[in-house]
Amino acid sequence: MAGYEAGGDDYITKPFSEEILQKKIQIVLASQRRKQELERLSDRAVEALMNNMSATDELGMVVEFLHRCRTVSSLDDLARNVFDCLREFELDSSLLIQDQTENRVWFSDDIERPMESQILTSLRVQDRVVRFGTRLAVSSDHATILVRNLPCGEDKIERVQQYLAILIEALESRINTMHSAMLLEQRGQLLARVLQTTQDNLSSINDLHQQQATRSGEIISALESDIKRSITKLNLTKQQETGLMGVVTATVAQIESVYTDKTKIDEKLLAVIDDLSGALQE
Repeated sequence: MAGYEAGGDDYITKPFSEEILQKKIQIVLASQRRKQELERLSDRAVEALMNNMSATDELGMVVEFLHRCRTVSSLDDLARNVFDCLREFELDSSLLIQDQTENRVWFSDDIERPMESQILTSLRVQDRVVRFGTRLAVSSDHATILVRNLPCGEDKIERVQQYLAILIEALESRINTMHSAMLLEQRGQLLARVLQTTQDNLSSINDLHQQQATRSGEIISALESDIKRSITKLNLTKQQETGLMGVVTATVAQIESVYTDKTKIDEKLLAVIDDLSGALQE
């Protein structure tokens, strides 16, 4: 019992044979080897568990980045979102985004680096993934992310590259969405200006028609009065006077109907413009 309490695995009593001693030694050595193998397996299991937990945390940070991307409305906020995510990985980085006709560059530490800006611009025309030294650049059609301090170990670097690929794709998607929204807003503003101009022109045309109709009515009334006065001087018969006045009255009615038709056309055009205005406001 004292021997077991002291840490012994077996015992042998005297007298003993060499065969029994060798057998007991082989059993003890086999037991030790088994114990060491179990310890190695346990260490590997713990390491795998820690790696899985670390990978889960990292994926969670990437998912959080994707959620934030959906709500940002400016390129500055988009750049901050990228840097916030990469800081969780303890990565220093810079970002280039093509904003219409110019390239804009941001740095995670807000320190300007003219040479790095030139490198980012040159990397846009190279491969999607470029690695040089401790740096790694991943590009899309409108953006480039450059990491300056890659971690040690190929496994970690490969994992960082995979996460950067996810980030750059999400970044590209959000940039395209923002560009489309901006273009849609510009077109909406242009349509609103055209619509307003059309409304103003139609209102002016309608006012002009009203003025013309009023003036024409005055002229026709004056002409009708002059004709009536002139008829009395022509020594016409009653029947001739009635026929001539009928022609004058019919002509006046035709002229008035022409202006009435124009007014109806203007009203229809104004109704169309009102419908477009309502749709644009919605």
